[in-house]
Order: sequence, then C-alpha cells, then structure tokens
Amino acid sequence: MIKQLLYISLISTLALAGTPPVACGSSTPSLSYTLGLLLPGASQSQTLQIRRDQIVYGLSQGFSDFEVTFSGNFVNVISPGFNNEPRELYSECDGKLLVSDVAAPTVSQDGRKGTWTFVGEGNQLTVQNNGESIFYSCPNPNEPIRGGQQVYAKTGDSFACPNPAVGTLVAMKK
Repeated sequence: MIKQLLYISLISTLALAGTPPVACGSSTPSLSYTLGLLLPGASQSQTLQIRRDQIVYGLSQGFSDFEVTFSGNFVNVISPGFNNEPRELYSECDGKLLVSDVAAPTVSQDGRKGTWTFVGEGNQLTVQNNGESIFYSCPNPNEPIRGGQQVYAKTGDSFACPNPAVGTLVAMKK
C-alpha cells in the first residue's frame, strides 16, 4: 500500500514537472509600432503617413496610415495601402524617407546592412538612421495643393529646404 502511494505521488510530481508554468498577468510584447516626428516644445509627435512611396505627415486626404516592425537594423512598413504586405523603409542619399516595393531582408545579405537603430525602453523608442537621431520635414513642392510635409533623416551639413521643422523620430508601441 505504501509502495502504491509513493508511486502515485512520484507520477503526480513528474506530471506536474512537465507542465509549463502559467504566466499570471503577462502579455506578449507589442512588435508593432507607429512612427511620429516629435518637434521641440510639442507634447505629442506628428503621426507619420504614407503618400505613394513617401513618408509624410499633416495630410487630411490622399494618404495611408501605417505601422512598422523591426527586423534587425531593417524596418518594414505595413499599410492597408500596400495590402498589408511588408515593404522596406529606407532613406535616399539626401535623407528623404521612402518605402520600397519589397520587404526588408531578414538578415544582412550581399554585404548590405540595415541603417536603423532604436534606442530606449518602454512604449516609446528613439529612432536613429546611420547613428543620427535628427530628422526633419520640408514642404513637398510636388504636392502644393494637398500640402503635407516630406520627412527626411539628417545626412550631412545642410537640409533639403530652408527653415525645416527639425525634431526626433519616435516609434510608439501599438
């Protein structure tokens, strides 16, 4: 009888040991972010938008909202305007932020390395491009009727327009 009780106790202990622990109050961390341009003195960032392949803000029509996901030092843009298919966020040589026609690679390939880093912890991260955390916006001369501001990463000693709105690019958890 004692052998039977010890055997049942041993089997119960082994069964419990194979059961994964239950996490109370935990949740899967958000892997999706929105991007915004935080201007000096502002309490909230300007939420970025997509117009065709350009990253802009301040539009009331002719744009798509989007989210981003990080893949190492690469960023994918996911937008209903692109049928929710991931597309790579990149910056041209002049710093203009654009969205490509294809997804970002999942790893560095052919010597190509991503240029994006994300600094901080919590619900808001600071975004850097090539180690630079200064981003700015200029009116888009090709869209005078719709308006909006074209967003750039600072890449050199000058800006793409006179009197740009200079700030910090932030990623906010969804």
